[in-house]
Amino acid sequence: MLMAKSAPDPRATQTSGPWYDARSESAGPEGGQVMAVGLLATITIQEGKNGEFEEAFLDLTELVRANEPGNVFYALHRSPTDPQVYKVMEQYDSPEALDAHGKTDYFREANKRLAGMVAAAPEIEILDAVVR
Repeated sequence: MLMAKSAPDPRATQTSGPWYDARSESAGPEGGQVMAVGLLATITIQEGKNGEFEEAFLDLTELVRANEPGNVFYALHRSPTDPQVYKVMEQYDSPEALDAHGKTDYFREANKRLAGMVAAAPEIEILDAVVR
């Protein structure tokens, strides 16, 4: 299975599937608990797999939005300069919600389906949300 490049932030982990799992605890810059977390993934797709990838990812997006109350947004974007490169932007109301997302059956099944379409390991960065 593919492994994501590690982000400099030690909270960004890759322990199952080609995407990620997040740790349940996430310390903020002052050592306090981070409430909301974001995720930015860069995914490069094999030539000729764009349509299949987009369909599979949009199927997953519908399941995430319908079943994960802790998900704030889950959006796929294609690069205008390289049609094989996609960015996934996600936000969760807590590190626990991100962790739960990575453990759902539909996410794990989608990982199996999507793994055959990627050209390289996704680059994953887990971010602290700046919110009021």
